[in-house]
Amino acid sequence: MPSIDNFNKRPTQSDVAARAGVSQTTVSYVINNSDIAIPEPTRQRILVAMEELGYVPNRAAHSLRSNKTYTIATIIPDITNPFYPAYQRGIQDVTRQYDYDLILYNTDELESEELRCLRSLEERQVDGAIVTLFHHNHQVLRPLLDRGIALVSLVAGPEDVGDLSFGYDLR
Repeated sequence: MPSIDNFNKRPTQSDVAARAGVSQTTVSYVINNSDIAIPEPTRQRILVAMEELGYVPNRAAHSLRSNKTYTIATIIPDITNPFYPAYQRGIQDVTRQYDYDLILYNTDELESEELRCLRSLEERQVDGAIVTLFHHNHQVLRPLLDRGIALVSLVAGPEDVGDLSFGYDLR
């Protein structure tokens, strides 16, 4: 009978390599769609081994190696506003194309929630964010930019754009 430790153990790349009869490096090349040429029969053996073992790549480990989280966040003021579901859907369609996860923050138009959401973006170390802020100006975004987080900020009107110290004057 398997022990409880083995029951809860996730299959690793090493497990896949052993099952497929290849090196762990070869498994990594296949998982990461590397430019390294892997013979098709070997690739198929690895894919079958992954399926048989129930192997799922560990995105957190990949994020540590690549310094990317493959996560984009949006901050919106009110999900019940008829504009935002279609807006979110458009963002989701694009992030899906590039295999990014999408986190949605809804502030309920609360000033304190805007700040909490911005702090959460830093803590989660997202790769980028699309934000619509109603209570704070662009200055609250500076810490995110300083951390290398790509940002898109929607502003209420053209009068708000002119003072963006890190953006373009679109007028």
